[in-house]
Amino acid sequence: MNKYIGIIAAENEEIEAIKNTMKNVDEVKIYNLTFYRGIINNNNYIVVKCGVGKVNAARTAQILIDKFDVEYIINLGSAGAVNDKLNIGDIVIGQRLVQHDFDLTAFGREKGDIPETGKIFKCDENLLKQCEKIEIEKIKRTVGTIASG
Repeated sequence: MNKYIGIIAAENEEIEAIKNTMKNVDEVKIYNLTFYRGIINNNNYIVVKCGVGKVNAARTAQILIDKFDVEYIINLGSAGAVNDKLNIGDIVIGQRLVQHDFDLTAFGREKGDIPETGKIFKCDENLLKQCEKIEIEKIKRTVGTIASG
């Protein structure tokens, strides 16, 4: 069987929208999380609600890695924007991720610099290319930097 593409999101509405497009859905419960496995366009997906915040997202991503055979993990959800060219409903595909609230300046580091990892996290190039191919009618999408905090 092919590996899974994992999708995590903070809210039920986001999970339900994806789950409703899946075929042959089954569910697995681990650590008070419900994982929905199914097929979309002949690809295996596993979708899970992680809850709000990067700690919940990290926890859930690690469980996906530890318990399921995932090739990629996509974190999706709604957010604000500082780009005047973006509107409500637009999609940003993250080419890079930065932490806007990580601050170790008191220890001589630049704001956003995380020891041993740096300031910028780059997306997997293959996954980025696949995401760039996706066209959704009447939805503007752009590739850019996402700030998390």
